[in-house]
Amino acid sequence: MTRFRFSVLAVCALFLSPLAAEAQRPSRAPAPKPSAASPVAPAPTLSGYDFFVIAGQSNAKGNGDMNQSERTVPGAAYEITRRGEFAHLADPVGNANTGSAWPAFAKAYTEQTGRGVVMISLPRPGTAQFKGAHVREGNHWDIRYPDNLYDHSADLAARAYVVAEASLPDVRFGGWLWIQGGADAIAIHEGKQTVEQYEDAYHRLARQVYADWGAPMLHILTGSALSGDVPAGNAVRQAQARAHEMQEVVVIHHDAVEFAERGWHVDEVHWDQRGLNEAGLVGGETAGRWANGEAIPDPDPRDPNTQPGTGGGGTGGSEPTLPEPPTIPGLPSLPGLPGIGDILSIAPNPSVGRPPRVETACDVLYQVLDVLGREVKRGRSKDGTIRLPRRIGVGQFTLRTIPAGAARDGCVAATATFTVLG
Repeated sequence: MTRFRFSVLAVCALFLSPLAAEAQRPSRAPAPKPSAASPVAPAPTLSGYDFFVIAGQSNAKGNGDMNQSERTVPGAAYEITRRGEFAHLADPVGNANTGSAWPAFAKAYTEQTGRGVVMISLPRPGTAQFKGAHVREGNHWDIRYPDNLYDHSADLAARAYVVAEASLPDVRFGGWLWIQGGADAIAIHEGKQTVEQYEDAYHRLARQVYADWGAPMLHILTGSALSGDVPAGNAVRQAQARAHEMQEVVVIHHDAVEFAERGWHVDEVHWDQRGLNEAGLVGGETAGRWANGEAIPDPDPRDPNTQPGTGGGGTGGSEPTLPEPPTIPGLPSLPGLPGIGDILSIAPNPSVGRPPRVETACDVLYQVLDVLGREVKRGRSKDGTIRLPRRIGVGQFTLRTIPAGAARDGCVAATATFTVLG
């Protein structure tokens, strides 16, 4: 959903949100069956429960550390197994034996909406969106073919929805949580399919989900590889971000492309628990804001090849690097850095509600520190602009930069402060 859709009239948001009181009941789900109820103890402080289907590839399943997962409040978050059994939502979720993003998602979503969460986990590692000749039978989500994973997953989810509806108050369908795209990016890179074929298959699935369930696919954009992203990876993310313009897709997290740069991987493609927790918390908050009818940011599918240290072209490993932030309290000492002069342009400063726009005289590596000297963000400017995260928070921040690549004459290291007001 774009910001425009939320800026027309408040009443429009009521009808655009699938969780409004008159939201349609999923057509995939059979008629309510009181006999399907299970003994559960719903939290009395919640207004109801929203049901989510988890689907996609291996990062949707999760490869993190369950001991570092977020914890949900008893009675506020449930998992329903493929056998239709209730369980408190905690890692491992589904048929995994590792940590996932979903306890964090549930925690943030409930805090944002005041509604509990019910989930069924149905991802399949290594699966493709588009079925080409290179994809084995039953290992894809391409609804043109009868061996697709969607139909089977939707049947399991529909039965679980009936159990949730019979067991909990005011159950509504929240969305189809989706993390997928890596398999298609590799296939595109290898010349086995095209971006257009991926995008068409993705749009078909999204429209089918919306038609069947009355709610969109809530998409956490695919990340990059630890050793460097193939060009097709960014092309897939761009296609995913474009789908945000559809009513059938809402992008709820777009920063996984940075997890490799931050060291938040357990291997080449799988996020560690830090990445999974962040994807869940940010995704849950964004999904909650969307469900409330609030404006959410447009996705920003950055190319990791413009970020330092990710390999695969772009910056490579020979760039200068900013030092790690200090561990002691207080603002760090920044020796040797001149006044900003014409190197950095920051406006408005202070800004309200979101970071200011930062323009640079040349390509730079940058580091943002909070008032305690803790690193908030690091990266590389693109096209003369530093893109700061919208969720940076409020307060005063220090911005440090050093030239990257072949700096133009007069471009030197610089530092500045900026303030974000609530």
